[in-house]
Amino acid sequence: MRAVAVVSPGGEPWQRFQKLADSGRVRVYGVDMGVAETDPGSRPRNRIGQLLATLWAFPALMRIVRRERVDVIYTLDRSRSVVLAVVVARLLRRGLAFHAHYPYYPSSRWSVAIVRASTVVIAISEFIRHEYEKRGISSRRIRTVLNGVDTRAIRAGGGDPANTRRRLGIALGDRVVLLPGRLSRYKGQLELVDAMPVVLARFPTAHFLFAGYDSPELGDLMVPGCSTVLQVLERRAAELGVTRHAHFLGATAAMAELYAAADVVVVPSWAEPFGLVVVEAMAAGRAVIGTAAGAIPELIEAERTGVLVPPRDPAALAVAIGRLLDDAALRARIGEAAEARAHEHFSIERYCDEIQRVLRESARD
Repeated sequence: MRAVAVVSPGGEPWQRFQKLADSGRVRVYGVDMGVAETDPGSRPRNRIGQLLATLWAFPALMRIVRRERVDVIYTLDRSRSVVLAVVVARLLRRGLAFHAHYPYYPSSRWSVAIVRASTVVIAISEFIRHEYEKRGISSRRIRTVLNGVDTRAIRAGGGDPANTRRRLGIALGDRVVLLPGRLSRYKGQLELVDAMPVVLARFPTAHFLFAGYDSPELGDLMVPGCSTVLQVLERRAAELGVTRHAHFLGATAAMAELYAAADVVVVPSWAEPFGLVVVEAMAAGRAVIGTAAGAIPELIEAERTGVLVPPRDPAALAVAIGRLLDDAALRARIGEAAEARAHEHFSIERYCDEIQRVLRESARD
């Protein structure tokens, strides 16, 4: 199977595809398709600018599909590039694979029409499959392909946990709890802050790492003077008297090192379409506490490869954290089983094989 990628120049995805192009494995075309940048620090583009870019991209994409003799067009549920892919696939009678990451995408008449125009819908989890079915997408059209991560790279990139702790100012004997993910009301950071006093009562030298960029995703939080989630978390930590135990690290490329340095990883999201950080932590051999919501129960086998707690429940979260911090043998047993499960079921190699199989089926249709 020969791959051709059409990517909006600039941003992190473009940089990744450029590396693939340099290797000669993928032919890459840079076409501004009006996709709004979501990378932290990127300059937002207004809707008129996005629309104009999309209109200019249409003939370019048509030419590329014809020139490269494309059999199937693959697209994500992202911005106007999805519309471009659907229109071009229909006009040129090509197969169309729609990769579904967000449960609420088919929430209007036009977005349902876009999904139904696809030859196949690739769901990243059974949770996403069920959400799409509830929104009127036929199950016969959907294939579930669970996400994958580079499990070997995560394990190999852990470095020296002692050095990582020293860099963070954490003593080697102190307990460390890590929550990876952007700061968002829906990711459960506030629930972890609320759980901290209970955990610290038993483990007074414990440290809590929050690794992820700040955001304005406040949800139902109305806190005077706070316009971002980080401001809310810092204020709440001060109110509870746990500020010196909370480390807000921001976005970081050193996630593998943080996983290796942590005793427990918690993912207390209200719901996850998949939960890549859960799998990353499992691949690092960590004991993970996740919520019994969204796709997380598809990843964690309760009490064997991780622990599940109810979402939005700081008390239950505190109990689960305390239980794992108190039992090194249990942490080791869960971490070992989690690592084996990650390598067997969530490797990037397995993921790529399954995606290619689905795309070949789409091309034949």
